[in-house]
Amino acid sequence: MELDAGQSVRIPNVGDAAVKGKPERAGEGLVYPVSLNGRDMLLKWYQKPTGDDLYRKIENINGKAPSASFIWPLYRTEKNDDGSWGYFIGLPPAGFSDLGSVLLGRAKFSSLSAMLSAAQRLCGSFRLLNEKGFCFSNLTDGSVLINPESGDVRIIGGDNLAERNQPAAAAQGAPDQAPVSSGEGNPGISVDTPETGAVHISGGENPPQGGYPAGDIQEAAAAAPEAAGESAPESSPAAPEAGDATVSGGESQVQAGLTGPLSRYLAPEVNCGGAPDEYSDSFSLSVILFILFFGNHPFEGAAAASHPYLTDEVRRKLYGSEAVFIFDPENENNRPVRGIHQSVLRSWPSFPKVLKDAFVQEFCQMGVRNPRSRLSVGQWEDKIKEVRDGPKFLVINNDRKVSIVLGTKISFEGIMMPAAEVVLGQEGKLWIKNLSSETWSVYTPSGKKREVLPDGSMPAKEGMKINFNANYAAVITSNN
Repeated sequence: MELDAGQSVRIPNVGDAAVKGKPERAGEGLVYPVSLNGRDMLLKWYQKPTGDDLYRKIENINGKAPSASFIWPLYRTEKNDDGSWGYFIGLPPAGFSDLGSVLLGRAKFSSLSAMLSAAQRLCGSFRLLNEKGFCFSNLTDGSVLINPESGDVRIIGGDNLAERNQPAAAAQGAPDQAPVSSGEGNPGISVDTPETGAVHISGGENPPQGGYPAGDIQEAAAAAPEAAGESAPESSPAAPEAGDATVSGGESQVQAGLTGPLSRYLAPEVNCGGAPDEYSDSFSLSVILFILFFGNHPFEGAAAASHPYLTDEVRRKLYGSEAVFIFDPENENNRPVRGIHQSVLRSWPSFPKVLKDAFVQEFCQMGVRNPRSRLSVGQWEDKIKEVRDGPKFLVINNDRKVSIVLGTKISFEGIMMPAAEVVLGQEGKLWIKNLSSETWSVYTPSGKKREVLPDGSMPAKEGMKINFNANYAAVITSNN
């Protein structure tokens, strides 16, 4: 049943919420503005019966948000006789815009610092979500909200979540219905200005003809350090042969013709019917980060521009079975189009090489086809921190500085073999490995002493002091 303005909706053991106005459609449900004990909220209302899995899932996650960055289900109603029910979520603070506004250039970051702050917070939020055992079964323009002034973020969680490896259709609560288009899922919410506090609820992300025009955040991007090299990085993992890929070892399949929730923010295997997991979430994070930095979707280039309208069939290819990165070094068929994708064409050359190389690794055909080859959320956190805080250095005996980058080997005068190497450690973070026969004495910033045995390793954290041997000592610093 539909609800009328002024109608009360009972929340068990809490009270009655009053419907304040007309709804807007969002996926399989309606979103109503409501008031509960003087607090303005939103009610996601399902008029028709849904799968029991969705009903139980909302009950299980009620009030259990991973952090304050999530706009999370707070209460769930009981089912009515006709099967209708709903759940309540809070409103974001004023000044937030959705990803669609970033893509359209309507939301512009006030500074590079705000942009990188948003990126770091997104990484932390995705990590916390995965630690809780959840991942995204659907994402829309309104799933992620950004404050472009401060870099603060809000992520909306609810019927767009699945327990890890749960099939995406079941996570939507309607396994026996046709999959929804990318315009469906959780409600998108944006708050225009602190002055008006006007709230808009958007149910989708259906693009205008020819796809979304590029955003325009090159002003912030121009502040980034200059990166050497051409607009497309020189190397990346080799692309596999053309055709559908079947990946073994528990990894996802990317094939045409499968069904599932269709979204420009989901990994190709989920758009082609696969179950979401931490690997698909890391891919979704990469897509969102690319949009924040460049105001363009990583797969929306000449291929998208060649279609007068992006139908579901076309989009399932663009974001699924035939996804090609716009700067793929092995395939130039989907390059950005001048006059359409201006933002990414202007900003890509000026961004730090460490980020550009990471995106090439993530969106090349190996990353698209093989989920386990993708960057982890922790690796993204490290890369963004490196750009934001500057690279770390090992200052040896107060007179020699060595950059701490993956693969760097550290040698000392008079000793032929390297004493240390920068390697990937836990959660994809940079560690320093002891290649010598000496036991290192290591001191944390708080003064605690640790030992690193030969063939052992230690995290490359700022402030750590290392005594390699009687003649050489070093401190890790981000000071240039």
